[in-house]
Formats: sequence, structure tokens, C-alpha cells
Amino acid sequence: MSRRLREAATLLPTAGMEICRLGVLAGLFFVIPENTPPPMAALSLSLLASLVLTRFFRRIRRRRITEFLASGAGFLYALCRILRSAPDLPFAAASGLPGWWAALGGFREMADSYHFFMLTAWSLAFWLRGFFIGRSPVDHPVTSVRFDGGLGILFFVFFIRMAVNVPDPRGLPLTVAYFLFGILALYLSKGLHRDAAFSASRSALGVLPPFIAGFLILGAAFHILYPVFARSAVGLYRTLRSGAAPLGPWIVRILRFLFGFGFARVSEGAMGPPAGGEALIPELREPGPLASLLEKILTWTVFGVLGLVALGLAGWVLYRLFRRLAARADGDGGLPGLGEFLARWFRGLLKALGSLVSGAGRFLGRILLRRKTAGRGEGAEGFAELCRWGRLSGLGRRKSETPGEYGGRLARNFPAAGEDILLLARLAEEEFYGERELPPGLRSRGRRARRGLRNPALLPARLAARFRPRP
Repeated sequence: MSRRLREAATLLPTAGMEICRLGVLAGLFFVIPENTPPPMAALSLSLLASLVLTRFFRRIRRRRITEFLASGAGFLYALCRILRSAPDLPFAAASGLPGWWAALGGFREMADSYHFFMLTAWSLAFWLRGFFIGRSPVDHPVTSVRFDGGLGILFFVFFIRMAVNVPDPRGLPLTVAYFLFGILALYLSKGLHRDAAFSASRSALGVLPPFIAGFLILGAAFHILYPVFARSAVGLYRTLRSGAAPLGPWIVRILRFLFGFGFARVSEGAMGPPAGGEALIPELREPGPLASLLEKILTWTVFGVLGLVALGLAGWVLYRLFRRLAARADGDGGLPGLGEFLARWFRGLLKALGSLVSGAGRFLGRILLRRKTAGRGEGAEGFAELCRWGRLSGLGRRKSETPGEYGGRLARNFPAAGEDILLLARLAEEEFYGERELPPGLRSRGRRARRGLRNPALLPARLAARFRPRP
């Protein structure tokens, strides 16, 4: 198996492992609005499509903007398919841009908006994970880091679900699938460099049971000890709160000073109206026309300067983004362009089709030849095999030799098989020159003679004749 096929075989279980851990994590965000779980089939296809597209662009010379536009178009298409597969959203019957726009404005509840936002965010997360998996190198250390990170995510999600007491119906199947994909990805990534000692001493099935047993033991231990952890956390919180109680007034004063809550405050005695009944709030005066004009000038100046700065920053960012996308992708040296890649692929396809057609033609030709010579032509077939046998033995037939002359020359060089050789030559001459079908007895004798030429005891003489120096 070539290196490219081994990498593809490693990337498939890696993608499955990524789908499982993202699915477990995404299910946690759909608990709040109590909507249906995310459509895992559409999200999984989105990640696989992103992975395949990224690996395709790694094989050709391209500009970043080409890859960016293709990935953007692929993500929009995948997002449309994912939204159509969500039963809680009104996108299933949307057709065309007006239909999608009307469906976007048809959200009646806050839960629908939240569900739409979550689906969009997780669709982008799945697509980006496929993109980064396709861009990353395929080796064992990277796969190990992904597997360890997935274990941390699974433990975190299950702890959160135990705390909120909300089970996940997809959690256990996705976890089991995660371990199956993970062990397979680790095993295949370890075998990328053809480690003979590893391949001989371990197998994917042999590594899988210890990992599953360890996960089940640790999960059971944490599940049993979770009430103890909860009581310990409550006791620790109470202890810290009682110990920090004397510091409360000081913390309040520090926060008021830092955030401005203590400035411009009047004393508690001044909160009531004064003794004379006069108002505490001073009289407000309208600004004059000069002051109003100055205020407008200052306001427009400040907003103008801020607008110019923001416009300059936006232009600079867009320019840098354009330069980045318009440049060649990193590592493009020696890679073909898109047209050259398609031309190579087309030539390879034509070559494969030509090989297939020629092979089929040879196969059909042999079948037709056998049908044509069934029951007859034993002499011709025997003499053709005799010529092939003599050529491999170093004594090919000359163009001017008759079957009898060639058989005599072979019989003189290989006296041990002389009878079989002369018999095959005589049968060929009877069939060629007599133009008649051989009787059954002679055909059976010819088949025995052909089997006699395959005797292994003739190999030393054949090798000596082949490597004998000739004048």
C-alpha cells in the first residue's frame, strides 16, 4: 500500500473520532432550549466534505483565495443542508432566496433563534475541524494529542451532565464509537512508518480492550465518588465564605473606588430636603449659541477623526487580507496547478481504461481461441508450447526451420526429453501439412508429451543450455 493510501486510511478513523467528540460536546449546548439534538448525519458529512476538499487542494498548486472561496461555498452548501435537516426550524420547505429570507424572519420564539444560532455555530465548528485535520500532518504524535484531547472533552461533558442531572441518549454510543475510531487511528498512524516490530507485536484488536476497560473503571470510580466530591466542594465554599466575611466591607470600598461608585456622593444627612425647604438641585441654564456651535464642532471633529481612523484600519485589514489570500499557498513548490492536475488525472483515467480494454480484449481473445480450437488444433497448441519452451531454454526457433527440423535440433540438445519433443513436432506437421484433425489417441499422447516438458528434472539441462556460450 502506498503512503497516500495509508494516510487516507488513517484520516478516516481520525475524522470519525473527531465527529464523535464534537457530537458529544455539541449535545451539551442543545440542552438549554430543550430542542431536538443536532443532526449528526449532516454535520458528519460536512466534516468529511471539508476534509476531502482540503486534502484535494493540498495536492495542487493554488492561490489561497481559490481555496478560501471553494471552502466558503462548500460551507454555505453544507449549512443549507444542515438547516434543512433540522425539524424544529422552518427551513425544510424553503426554496430560493426569498423562501430562505422568509424562513429567517419567521422565528416566533427565542428558542428558535437560539437553535438557529447553535446550528450555524456548530456547522462552522465541524467544517473548520475537517479543514484543520486536512491541513495537519498525518502522523502518530498528532493523532495521540487528538485522542487525549477527546478524552478530556468526554470527561468534562459527562461531569457537566451529572451536575445538571440531564442524561445524553447519544452519549454512550458516541463514546463507544470514539474509542473504536481512536484505537484504529492510533494503530494506523503508528504503522505509517512501517514499524515492523510494532506491527508484529500489536494489533488494533489487542490494544482496544485495555483502553475500554480503563475508561470503564475510571468512569465507574468517578461516578461512585461524585457525591463525595460534591459534599467536599460545598464544605470548602462555606469555609472560604466564612473566612472572607471580615474582608467584605474592605472589598466593597475597594470596588467602589476602582469603578467610581464612591465619587460625588452626598452624606447621609444631606439626603433629605434642607431646613428652609429650598431645592437641593441647582438651577440649570441653557447654553448660548456660541457654546452650542462649539459643542457641535467638537462633536463632529471627534467623530470624524474616529471615523477616519476606523476607515483606515478597515482598509489596511482588507488590503492585508487580500495580499494574504492572493498569495500562493505555503508548500506549493513542485505541485501542479489545477489545470495540470486535471490533465494528469484525465490521462491516468485514459491509461487505466486502455489497460482495462486491452486486458478484456486479451481475455476474450483467449476464450475465442479456445473455443475455436476446441477438439482440434492440438498439434498447433503443442508446437506453440514447444517453441515457448525452447525459447526459454535458450534455443529459439529460426524462421527457416520446419517443425521437424526444429524438433530435431531440440532433441539433440535435450536427449532426456527427445521423445516428447519429436512427438510434438510430428503432430504439428501432420496437422499443418495433412490439414486434418488429429485422432483422440494422438491428442492424448500430445497432452502427455506437453506435461513431460514441464518435468523439473529438465531444469539443470535447460539452464546449462541457456547460459552456454555460443559462437
